[in-house]
Amino acid sequence: MRKPIIYFLLFPIVVSCSGCASFSGFEKGQMLSVLTALGTGYIGYKATEGQKHQDLIAGASAVGGYTAAEIIRANVKDEIKEEFRAGYDLGAGDTVKTQYWIIQNRQKEDESQLQADVRYYEFPGAEEKDGVNYAPHKVVIRTEE
Repeated sequence: MRKPIIYFLLFPIVVSCSGCASFSGFEKGQMLSVLTALGTGYIGYKATEGQKHQDLIAGASAVGGYTAAEIIRANVKDEIKEEFRAGYDLGAGDTVKTQYWIIQNRQKEDESQLQADVRYYEFPGAEEKDGVNYAPHKVVIRTEE
């Protein structure tokens, strides 16, 4: 009578590891689901001790425990993704605001530089240089203070 319970209790491990070469393929929480299945299978076995379909009930409770644990794990995983996404959106919004204020402050700096005192100085251009005659013209120099 001991042998069938071992098979039923090992069922969740076999199902979760099928096709895997090692435990490295496990996600976080998957081992907890397997342990939950083992626990519920053992509880089902002990609760129905001496009854006609004891092994069947133990196996069904193990499968039920594994299924319930996986459903809970999936819901928690979805909630974590939603929280991460909400945090990411808040961070992205904060980055946009920061960039906005950087641009605003740069424009204020540019405006303050435009208020500099600008002066233009005019000088007569050379009319003859090295024996070459040039048309009369003026040279304008712009200065900022």
